[in-house]
Amino acid sequence: MTDKIAPVFVDNSSRLPLLNDHGRAFVGLQNSSSPELVERVKCLFEYLNERLGFSDSTEGKENQKCFNVLLRSIYPEVMIDLADLIYAQHERLAVHLSFDHININLKKDLGKNHGPLEETNQKMAQLFYQLVRTVVGNSVLKQDFEIIRLLGESYSYYLYQTENFP
Repeated sequence: MTDKIAPVFVDNSSRLPLLNDHGRAFVGLQNSSSPELVERVKCLFEYLNERLGFSDSTEGKENQKCFNVLLRSIYPEVMIDLADLIYAQHERLAVHLSFDHININLKKDLGKNHGPLEETNQKMAQLFYQLVRTVVGNSVLKQDFEIIRLLGESYSYYLYQTENFP
């Protein structure tokens, strides 16, 4: 069989936006001690919103909703994770989303209205890594100056602030 799996992230004109108002709130970034990283997280995802989105389908709407739950709960160091996964995978062989941070933010946001988060975490992780694969597999995005600049500056700020030099 030659059945193709539809890509999660699409770049056609009839796509659903990558960001919606729920995700655009970036609640997980609000108490960060690094305004430099916070600004770059927001800029990166707004920039990607102009280039990528979700298919205009039931599945696309579900993916958009889950991805925006992730963005709403994301932590600033996600920029380091993205930079490592897209450009320096050989440096950090095991890059994982910090669901400790994400779930703390989710629980604060949802209050007592949350159940087990394992299934949501799994879906968010799949979408995050699919975004990485989409950027890596698209030479225009991977070599995009603005994406490189935002991730590179974030990496530099992070190293400077944490004094965690290699």
